[in-house]
Amino acid sequence: RLSPPGPAPARPTLPSLAEARVAPKALAAPVFAFGRAWVLLATPGPGLPAAGPFWGVLVAALVGGLLTVAMAALTAFLAGREAYLEKQVALRTRALTESEERLSAILDSVADTVIMHDARTGAIVQVNEAAATLFGYTPEEFYADPDLPFKVVHPDDRQLLESLADPGVRPGHAMVIRWQHKDGGTIWSEHRVTPIYDDRGTCLAVEGVTRDITDRVIAQQALAASEARYRSLYEAAHAGIMVFDANGAVVDANAEAQRLLHSSLDEIRGKRLTDMSKRWFVREDRTLFPPEE
Repeated sequence: RLSPPGPAPARPTLPSLAEARVAPKALAAPVFAFGRAWVLLATPGPGLPAAGPFWGVLVAALVGGLLTVAMAALTAFLAGREAYLEKQVALRTRALTESEERLSAILDSVADTVIMHDARTGAIVQVNEAAATLFGYTPEEFYADPDLPFKVVHPDDRQLLESLADPGVRPGHAMVIRWQHKDGGTIWSEHRVTPIYDDRGTCLAVEGVTRDITDRVIAQQALAASEARYRSLYEAAHAGIMVFDANGAVVDANAEAQRLLHSSLDEIRGKRLTDMSKRWFVREDRTLFPPEE
């Protein structure tokens, strides 16, 4: 049996084995393994006394030597295996790091803001450089405060942002959300949220992509205001105005045109001038043409 390990002593020589008996009829042999010295104790069997102490010591030495070789081989195998695993871990770590660097480079080249949350901890794990342009806050500020998106969202749209965490929301569904820039301005955005799952269906992260549509919204608002002004002037005009499509059919007519033609817009819409009977035409004094004319 092997005795408990102790400090590595100096390697004993073969002659000292005969003196290493710790009990009558017990033989001792050194075993060196795992960088330490062990002592193998062997109790002779019935045939050993007849063979003499020399043969007992020789057998113990041979057994100890074989165990030493076996332990050395096992130690070398385990050391090689450990070195191989360490190399594989280093290679995979380097590949993962390079992949993350490529992903970060791609995200930083995208004009849209990308923010990724850890679904388990709520921490922000990825923010691209576009966030600084859109919100005025650096990626480092987002990493330091995972609740920053909920702090910069417009108060009237906070509920919309919170609703995107609802499992019933379709992944990638776009919502128009307003944000407050660091300088105090209002930003209009098209915001999409996509959950990321592992092979077992567990949600690992939630990715939010925000596209700045402020210029588009401002242009739409300006167009709507212009159309409202045009409609006001159009309806208030004292002259009859009609709008025709490319085929010559009426698509709109102001109030004065409807009064002059004694017809509602529903009666006029879709009519062509060639389809209209004379009841839609009046003289210069605004009197109707008689049917016979």
